[in-house]
Amino acid sequence: MSPTKGAQPRYFARIEREGPWWCVSFRDLPGCLTSGRGRAEALRMAADALATWCAGIPPLRLPRPTGPAAGEVLVTARFNRPPHPLPPACGTRFLAPLAARWLNKDGDWR
Repeated sequence: MSPTKGAQPRYFARIEREGPWWCVSFRDLPGCLTSGRGRAEALRMAADALATWCAGIPPLRLPRPTGPAAGEVLVTARFNRPPHPLPPACGTRFLAPLAARWLNKDGDWR
């Protein structure tokens, strides 16, 4: 993981079915847990949970991943990025109309 190119942490996760839910846990990352209604959704949620867990830690300080155990899958962190970069002069005059597009008629976020 090079800090100059941007880190994309990859860890092995255990995925288990519990009723209608699929639960995902990371053996190397204590407290990093998530679930989804289907296997595909659980894996998407696992990528987001991994990114959230790793967000506050410098890339070179992350725990070293161990090898896979039986039944584990490799998950790569998915960091969300805006679809386009914001212009350098992002003042209130620019952000207010942009934020208004994402509000529904009740004033809640979509």
